[in-house]
Amino acid sequence: MNENRKVYEDAIRPYITGEAESCSYCDHLDPLILIEGVHTYVTLAIGQIVEGYVQICTQKHRTAATGLFKPESIELAGMKKIVRAAYREVYGNPGVAFENGKAGSCLWKEKTEHNMKDLCHHTHIHYLPVEIDIRKRIEETLPEVIIVHSLRELAEVRRDELESRPYLYFEDGSETGYVYPVDDMKIPRQFLRKCAAEELGVPERADWLTYPGVELFEKGKEKLQPVLTRLHDESKNGRK
Repeated sequence: MNENRKVYEDAIRPYITGEAESCSYCDHLDPLILIEGVHTYVTLAIGQIVEGYVQICTQKHRTAATGLFKPESIELAGMKKIVRAAYREVYGNPGVAFENGKAGSCLWKEKTEHNMKDLCHHTHIHYLPVEIDIRKRIEETLPEVIIVHSLRELAEVRRDELESRPYLYFEDGSETGYVYPVDDMKIPRQFLRKCAAEELGVPERADWLTYPGVELFEKGKEKLQPVLTRLHDESKNGRK
């Protein structure tokens, strides 16, 4: 366990300290990755608010789930189902999801006064194996909401109603999605993580920089990886 912990710590250290000059999702942090597809992969999230907190990421640098090519979008939808099914099997609930939908590109090497860790807009959808509803917390800041029921609807809303502007997204256990237009509002850093951490009664875990949660990596990986791998293999075999 101690050996594994060091592997995790070494993998994430450059992103915690600010030494990294690239996107952690593009860098493909192998010790954290649970399963991989052609276009997407599932990884443990840095900043384990709860055990089993994962992210579905795109292999290529895309800026939001609404900006994917068709094969990527199809695989992402399949990965979402696999994560939900694994959560039901391992944790007894389908979990919840959220995304910070950006309209930009990776700006790690740009010189700005802002924290560089906030500037990498690489698609990653957060999944937590818990049954919580953070809509009230979100709507205190962003009262406008649009309801969707699929990635296709989400993409249509972004294109037709938001005109490609940024959004925040929350998806409950029934996979109903809530889209919050951001427009030009300045949203606090890690806002959705903060909403989730506060709803769970662990506000001190909101910031992944101060609470990476390395001690939870191995437990989550041991429980989830075998189930995710089996479900992923079954899904691939079912498509043949």
